[in-house]
Amino acid sequence: MHRALLALLLAACASAPPMASPVAERILGDASSRLEAGDVEGAHEVLTEHEETEFLPVQQPRYAVLRAKIHLQQDDPWEAYLALREFADNHPHSELRPEAIALEFE
Repeated sequence: MHRALLALLLAACASAPPMASPVAERILGDASSRLEAGDVEGAHEVLTEHEETEFLPVQQPRYAVLRAKIHLQQDDPWEAYLALREFADNHPHSELRPEAIALEFE
């Protein structure tokens, strides 16, 4: 009985997609808005207060791309490269992959 219940619980958890954290979404949105408004330093401050691992896996590609964009705006292509260096391995199916590839060659 307990095994069947445990198996059912594990199956239900495995099939549910991860939900984006509202706090993390607010952080990413704030950094993105600041960057679009030309406040590169403000975007950098908002984003660098947090590590990529603090975000859910579905949010991590956006974090990496934003970080790379910020570093490019700061004229720091090496840090931008480092932000995206493992993007293809860590997020192979991300819809942001084409953007990440384009940023790598900027």
